[in-house]
Amino acid sequence: MTTNAPLKSSPQEETWRLKIGAQIHGPYSIRQMRSLVMQGMLTPHSQVSADGGKSWCPAREIQALSEFFRGTQKSGFGRRSPTPAPDTTQTAMGGTNFVLVLDIKAESNPDLELAISRLGKTTRIMRNTWVVHSTYTLGTLRNALVPHLRPLDSLFIADATHGKTAWFNLGVEVDARIRKVWKEDA
Repeated sequence: MTTNAPLKSSPQEETWRLKIGAQIHGPYSIRQMRSLVMQGMLTPHSQVSADGGKSWCPAREIQALSEFFRGTQKSGFGRRSPTPAPDTTQTAMGGTNFVLVLDIKAESNPDLELAISRLGKTTRIMRNTWVVHSTYTLGTLRNALVPHLRPLDSLFIADATHGKTAWFNLGVEVDARIRKVWKEDA
C-alpha cells in the first residue's frame, strides 16, 4: 500500500506540540521551538510531544530539543542565583522604571519577594504588582527573577522608561497577542 503523505525523516521536519497546564499548543516546527526557548516560553521542564503523539515528556528529554537549552536557565527552577551586578550603562543613565506583574499560584513566595526587593527601589502597588526603579536592564531583571518562580508561576515586565517588555511562562497565544499590541521602538 502506498501513501501520498510525506515521510518525516529528520527532527528538522518533525513538528511538536507544547502542553501548558491543560492547554495544548502547536504544532510547531523545530525552528519555532528554538524561538520559544529563546523567548523563555519553552523550558527544559515544559511538556512536549511529537505532533500527533499521545505521550508527553519534558523537553530536555527530547534530543532534538535538548541542545537548545545548553547555556540557558543555568540556575533552573527552585535554585537561587545571586543578585546580578548593576549594568553600568543604566547606572550612568539614572536607572530604569519597571512594572512587574506576577501570577503566583501559591499563597506567597518570600524568596521571590526578597529577590524583587534587591533589584533597586521598589514598592508593591497590588498583591502581585510591583513598581521598580533599577539600574538593571530588562533582560537582567527577568533573568534575576525567573529562578525564584515556580513552574506554574508567570511574570510580565514592562520597561516604562524604554517602552519594552519581557515575560516568562505566559503561553504561546498570550505571546502572540502581546506582540500584536505592544510596539517596541527600535
